[in-house]
Amino acid sequence: MVTTAERRLVKLEASLTPTELIVRWLDEAHAFSSFVAYVDSLLDEPEASFPLNRLLREAVAGVRTTTKAGSERDRATNSALRETAFRFQLALGINTATHELVEKEVLYNLIVTSQFALYLSDGPIPPVGPPQFHQILDIAAWRVTELRANAEARSIVETRYLSGHPAAFPDVIVAFNERLASAEHAMALAVRLAEIEQHDWGAVGDPAVVTERSSQLVEDLVQPARSTALEKLGDGRRALGIATGWLRGKSTRRGAQLESGSTP
Repeated sequence: MVTTAERRLVKLEASLTPTELIVRWLDEAHAFSSFVAYVDSLLDEPEASFPLNRLLREAVAGVRTTTKAGSERDRATNSALRETAFRFQLALGINTATHELVEKEVLYNLIVTSQFALYLSDGPIPPVGPPQFHQILDIAAWRVTELRANAEARSIVETRYLSGHPAAFPDVIVAFNERLASAEHAMALAVRLAEIEQHDWGAVGDPAVVTERSSQLVEDLVQPARSTALEKLGDGRRALGIATGWLRGKSTRRGAQLESGSTP
């Protein structure tokens, strides 16, 4: 026999907003050790049980629970579908972007540390000269800026669209924080080495640069998620418009960065 408390719980779950639905799903997904483990758990499930399909059904059910039939319900249903699909794609995008950045940082760390070793080497390998040393310093600083900006962008997006709930899986966040700490340590060593060698090197870790970069990264997370969500819902025209606008803006930013030499 269903109790009153159970009926209330069912009614409450049926009226969750798109944000609340995604946050609940993230809690379920994060119970697994990693994103890979979570995906593996879905392989034998029927397609109807896949996360996005289930979330969209729940979003529609929530509207039907709280809105009277008619044009108002139709508009609310379309809005709930768009916002739920968007937040779902946003969470996936955050996980993908963070994981890729962690993987890249392993390589950047090898590059920076090996070049510093060459600079300090007294062995038969030709040493790294001052121009190359400045490039190494720039890369070390750029790594920290990029990582800090990514962390800031992730926080902005999660606060704005997910009620501040972390989207990335805990293991990815741990790895990201380790890479950030490593990059900051390498930059601190680079600054100290530049001082010892009396290299004239500009300011490091400008917060304004981090903020500017994070605003760009917010767009790089939000716009693809919106475009993909609309495409999955069958609104290809709007999806293409958003994707095209985002890519044009990204291309313009990239061109400006190359002209200014702000990207190593």
